[in-house]
Parts: sequence; structure tokens; C-alpha cells
Amino acid sequence: MQNSCLRFSYNVRKYDHISPSFLRSSWLKVHQRFVLHLCCLVFRLLRSGIPRYLRSLLNLNSALHTENTPVTRCHDSLSFPRHRTSKFKAAFSYTATKFYNVLPSFIRSSPSLHSFRSAAAKFISTL
Repeated sequence: MQNSCLRFSYNVRKYDHISPSFLRSSWLKVHQRFVLHLCCLVFRLLRSGIPRYLRSLLNLNSALHTENTPVTRCHDSLSFPRHRTSKFKAAFSYTATKFYNVLPSFIRSSPSLHSFRSAAAKFISTL
């Protein structure tokens, strides 16, 4: 569907390659948009804590360590929830943790949602 929209918008013929038009348009592919929206949701959850039922599913690595231990390298990353089955990898808490931890720490420590979203979109488009 996304390719069809791009073909219509840029007047690309049916048998021409769509990849150059994708690069020109600076659109994110469907999976990349999913990752971006999920990371923005996690960013908002960590900043505001609302809604609580989703925030309770995410745990920061810094919350796992005591105050006496030095700051670890990944203190702003999320810790993976314990699980026993491979089906748990489809859960929100696992997926959100996996994609949020891929982002560099300078993106995760952005001061606002707007700056986070633009920096994360640039990073995700390179993946």
C-alpha cells in the first residue's frame, strides 16, 4: 500500500523501481514508522508516567541498582523483563525495551518529545 501511494504521489510507472522515490521522499517504511511510534510512546511514558498500567511494564536499569554502586554505562536503558517462552517476545514490554535500547543515549536523553522524535526518525531511517 505504501508503495502504491508513493507511485501515485511521484508519478512512478508500474515497472519502474520505487527505491529511488523512497529515498527522495524521506518517508519511513511501515516497520520503521512502527518503531518510531513505539519509541515515542516509551519516551512519553518514561517522562510522564501516564498511563500507569503501561509505565509499570517498563523498568529502567538505574532502578535495579542501589545507590552505592557507580553509574553504569547503560543507566538510561530499559531492562528486559524475565520470560520463559519465545511467545513473550511479542509482548509490549519486550518489544518496547528492545527498540528503545537500540537508540543511542544522546537521543534517549533529549529534552523534549519534538527533539526526540526528529533525532529518532533520522536514526531509524539509517537502520
